[in-house]
Amino acid sequence: MAIHLSCFFVPLIKPHFLVSVFTAIVAYTFFGLAQLAKEIQDPFKDRPMCLALSAMSRTIEVDVLEVLGKEAPGYLKPKYTILM
Repeated sequence: MAIHLSCFFVPLIKPHFLVSVFTAIVAYTFFGLAQLAKEIQDPFKDRPMCLALSAMSRTIEVDVLEVLGKEAPGYLKPKYTILM
């Protein structure tokens, strides 16, 4: 909300072409950082840009069962070239 207000009111303080250009550059940076923060906020979901915890857990499970001499399930395969 603060990003929206600042991007709206800064050009109104002193209307000039360079102020508008500067505000556009700052707004682009702030909105990009806000989106980046949303993406890395929760890294444990089953989405393409998150950690592949299911695959890591299955790999550990298979390795432990092989060491114990028991039958192990197969490794997880990528789905649409994404390992989740």
